[in-house]
Amino acid sequence: MSWQTIAEQLANKLKSVAGIGRVYSSYDPATDVDQLLADLESGKDINAWFIYRVGVSGNRLELPRQNYSRLHSFQIRGYLSRGQGSYKLAQDLMDRVFEAFAPPGRLTGLPDAVIEDIPTASHSLGSIAEGLPTVHIVDVSLVVKERLSIP
Repeated sequence: MSWQTIAEQLANKLKSVAGIGRVYSSYDPATDVDQLLADLESGKDINAWFIYRVGVSGNRLELPRQNYSRLHSFQIRGYLSRGQGSYKLAQDLMDRVFEAFAPPGRLTGLPDAVIEDIPTASHSLGSIAEGLPTVHIVDVSLVVKERLSIP
């Protein structure tokens, strides 16, 4: 299975979380960010979430000996407009996303991919680009273990 397939299933799971806005899981971060910047510049309220694979670890041998794993590291990043009640909303969404990906996390249609480790989550305020409004930024990092077999 490809990492893109795993990312698509993570996006599907993220879309099912209450309160999540637009989810970007294309494989062209520049295009996604351009759309987000256009929305920010037009003054629209932002509730946008991005999924990126940020790393992959070496394979680990498991028992029986012909099995091994590949660990895919993913970053889920949400951007939320600031306003009345937005801090509480950002905190609530951080909790909901964290809980949605808590282990043992199964991904629909991918029996050989599982979230075994507890994700990490953080919240900050920042600007996506100079001159743009400050937004809430929610980051959730998680690892998906893909079980493989040696042919």
